[in-house]
Amino acid sequence: MNLISTKRAFVIFVFIAICILNIRISHARRAVPDDLIVHPVLVTLFDGSNATGSGFYLRHGEKGIFLVSAFHVFMETDKNKNIVIRSKKANLLSYPKDLDWSKPAKMEIDLEHMIESKFIRYDSVNDALAIQIAKEVRLNDGERTMKLNDGVKKLSDGRLLTVPVANIKRYKEVLIGNDVYISGFPSSLGIKKIPQIDYYKPLLRKGIVAGKFDERMTIIIDCPTFGGNSGGPVIELEKINIAKQNVRVIGIISQFVPFVEKWINPQHRLTNIEFENSGYSVVVPIDKVIELIEKF
Repeated sequence: MNLISTKRAFVIFVFIAICILNIRISHARRAVPDDLIVHPVLVTLFDGSNATGSGFYLRHGEKGIFLVSAFHVFMETDKNKNIVIRSKKANLLSYPKDLDWSKPAKMEIDLEHMIESKFIRYDSVNDALAIQIAKEVRLNDGERTMKLNDGVKKLSDGRLLTVPVANIKRYKEVLIGNDVYISGFPSSLGIKKIPQIDYYKPLLRKGIVAGKFDERMTIIIDCPTFGGNSGGPVIELEKINIAKQNVRVIGIISQFVPFVEKWINPQHRLTNIEFENSGYSVVVPIDKVIELIEKF
């Protein structure tokens, strides 16, 4: 065997050894960060129907921690066209970053008190809402900490998972064609008497940024959403290179885009209109949420 053949055989041997070693020491890795799964907050209203929605916690520097959701999850218009809260109180449930399902963070918020204390800001036109859950306070030693606002009661010792404002992405930076994930609590799915899903754990769904509606400043995603998803975070994955990708919150789920089918019976002059889920959904950009928070 000549020198070239010997070198070639050695290279092949090393390559095979590395492959075998990698097989032995490698571990399965999740395709998305763990905290992406548990970002959403389950919102349950005390309005008699136990209506639910989704949201997430956003940390905005000195302004504090906010529950972010869709306007229509918490508010509605009465018969006199006045905007009112849908329920006096609401329960909030979320999970920690380490995916320990046995240690949820549970809180109760007094929505009437929050309105009176001006801890709630909303945008009815753009379907966005922010509730200030905690504010930053300075301790005697100069250190800063977060203190829950009046009207917020802890029901468990679970830790809140928050999205820092540095991990958001503005409307103008959102890229059409990029992958997105939504995470929330689609409580309208399935049959409650014979449940197929755990209604107290979030479900992920994957799609892409399908388009942007500049006139209304909304984002359209190729991802079906259902009752209970409203207010949940929409997260864009942006590849920087082979080894790195950015994970950013770009907005909140507002509504699905319906496919409208109209059926007409000319003989009996009957008309029937059906609305079906087209598989596309409307996202309120995070810009609208930041505008609300900056008013605090």
